[in-house]
Amino acid sequence: MQVAHACRSLSAIFFANAILTGCTEPSNSTDTSQPSEASEISISTATGPTLSSACGIITNGEMHSNLSSSVAQRVSVYPLNTDLVVVTSLEGIQVGGSTLVQLQGLTSQGINEYQRQKGLELIYELSAQNAYFVTGGAACSLVVDGGGNGVVGQIFSSTGQSINESLLSAGVAKPRGADGCGGDILQSCYEAVPVPEEFSPLVINNFLWKPVSDNDGRLVIGVDEFVTVKVSGAITESHPAERYAGAPYVTFIRYGRPGCSYGNNVRIDFYDQNGLRLKTGNGQDHITVASGCTRNEQRF
Repeated sequence: MQVAHACRSLSAIFFANAILTGCTEPSNSTDTSQPSEASEISISTATGPTLSSACGIITNGEMHSNLSSSVAQRVSVYPLNTDLVVVTSLEGIQVGGSTLVQLQGLTSQGINEYQRQKGLELIYELSAQNAYFVTGGAACSLVVDGGGNGVVGQIFSSTGQSINESLLSAGVAKPRGADGCGGDILQSCYEAVPVPEEFSPLVINNFLWKPVSDNDGRLVIGVDEFVTVKVSGAITESHPAERYAGAPYVTFIRYGRPGCSYGNNVRIDFYDQNGLRLKTGNGQDHITVASGCTRNEQRF
């Protein structure tokens, strides 16, 4: 997973560099990866929304709960990852210039591919009508993971909604902590952002706990979806489905010990290929097996 993440990050940086290199900048513009004090924030000529944040907006070392969009840069947004975007200025002296932006206080580390794609779609959705960019400050330039020069900042939707916090609450980005530009100040609040659990559209309707299999005398679990099953009892063990079986069980999943080894009141959780938990046909988010030694068969 780390190798895959690194490859995606590197590919994103190469693509971003291509975007940045291909941009036409005004002759009097400065290097957008190192914004000057004067051009750090472009003043909008149009009346816009108030930019609001529950955790705060940090720019030039100062914390704000909200800012006028007149002190932000109106931009289009191209997401490279759930913590990394390219913004292109739509007005002011930097119009047409693009900047690589590390989203303040966020990281995509620990995010799986399903969550990543969901996060990219969310950024597209929230920035579809253009967006607002607030830099962390004139000194907030950095080399992002995988290479490439960028700046740290936050982006907001055309209505002033914090896209940073929307990514957190959707569970598609995580608190980064220290980034040299206020991420450490935001960390405790970002960690407290509630993330409602998303469940798989798949449902478990048939379940079998067979403590002693006919083949090897070890636990086997039967379910009617091709999933990973986590057993949490005296021993915690998780195994993915490996092969299909006959009705009513789509697959049997074999474990390393007899059912008795897992003890009593054993919790069973089911996960689809995207890492989302499944509910049972009666709405439970897990199954409890009272005795690991006893066969348990349930229909929902």
